[in-house]
Amino acid sequence: MKKIEGIIEYKGEEYDYTAVLQASERDYMPKRVTDLDRADGEPMSDSESEDVEAMAGLALENARLLDWCERDGWEIG
Repeated sequence: MKKIEGIIEYKGEEYDYTAVLQASERDYMPKRVTDLDRADGEPMSDSESEDVEAMAGLALENARLLDWCERDGWEIG
């Protein structure tokens, strides 16, 4: 199992996200966020949740791209 954790900021608030790659999956990196919460523990509205989930998905895609580049021998600089 591989776990990626990160923090994103949206409209002045910080959000923690987690993405987990299960052992049964055949990829190197998780494809979607599995847990998303406000860092201060406050609940999110539905629209806030949708916006932040989209941003966390983009952050995860960037992590997947960097991982692919590094595995393929590209220098990240």
